[in-house]
Amino acid sequence: ALIGGEGDVDWELFRFRTWLSDPEFLDAWGKWLERRYGSISSLNLAWGTKFRCFSRIPIPKRSTRRFDLSPPWLDWVDFLDSYGLEQAEWQASIMKRFSPHKLVMIRWSWLLCWLSVNPWLALKTPHPDIIQCKDASYREEVVGNVGGVPGRWRVNMACEFSIARTGGKIVLPEMDIAQKERGKPIPYPSPEDILRDVPLWSNYAGGQMFYALYKIRPENMRALK
Repeated sequence: ALIGGEGDVDWELFRFRTWLSDPEFLDAWGKWLERRYGSISSLNLAWGTKFRCFSRIPIPKRSTRRFDLSPPWLDWVDFLDSYGLEQAEWQASIMKRFSPHKLVMIRWSWLLCWLSVNPWLALKTPHPDIIQCKDASYREEVVGNVGGVPGRWRVNMACEFSIARTGGKIVLPEMDIAQKERGKPIPYPSPEDILRDVPLWSNYAGGQMFYALYKIRPENMRALK
């Protein structure tokens, strides 16, 4: 069973940014900040701001820097991750209630994250078994003006292996063989590129899935035999 897709909540809301002013969403953002900081003075101290109440805190805008590590932006990313996981956990719990022996996978996209979902946070959800997230692109993929470069997917792989080994869940990246960059034609890989990169990705994904099935549902491996 699969939860999510290329857009994990209403895609049109994300595309036209109307969700950034949605009262229900902003209310959830304020309540999340209140749970995290406890008092508005604690938030102002961490952020360097002078807000008077949690209900009036706007969604932060990312700076023009390649990596924004400011407290407001990091809180926003954490909020999006937890907000999305809360929705996914609710859906997964329903699926497990009616089909307890089925694996449930969450498919994440750019929407609930800046570069990728927080897989450590996903480990806290009891019902999803597999988390797929971006990104291991063949070429630069522009997501928030940050490309999906090979160095990053190697780092992602290391993190995902460690999580699969210790957390009882599997985290699979999206692996695009040809990726379209905004405003440019699709840079199809050469035969040499495919011979070099695709076996690595295929072995990685296959190994991760094998490990997940064996660790999470050993009976599935026996069924495959």
